[in-house]
Amino acid sequence: MRIIYNGRKTNRTTTLIQLCAEAEARHEVSYIVCHNQQEAYRIAQKAKAMGLNIGFPLTYDELLNDQYHCKHLFIDNVEKLLARIARVNIAAITLLKEDPELV
Repeated sequence: MRIIYNGRKTNRTTTLIQLCAEAEARHEVSYIVCHNQQEAYRIAQKAKAMGLNIGFPLTYDELLNDQYHCKHLFIDNVEKLLARIARVNIAAITLLKEDPELV
């Protein structure tokens, strides 16, 4: 798992689009997951403007309702997804830093 950590307006979503398109180019069905349909449309349009081929992004609700079949998920703004799942403020999280040689 790759973690893209940076502030607003720093091309995090652009990076997800590029990673998703690379996976799709390898014939690995992949989706970006985002918080709503409006954002999914925005991401799809951005990918199109970049000349990259990705499937139409999924929403968090579609993810949580198990309405997808794919090899990879690229989750945009994971803190919003965690807040939707938990329904309360999340004070802290931990992430396992995996050795890239083992992934």
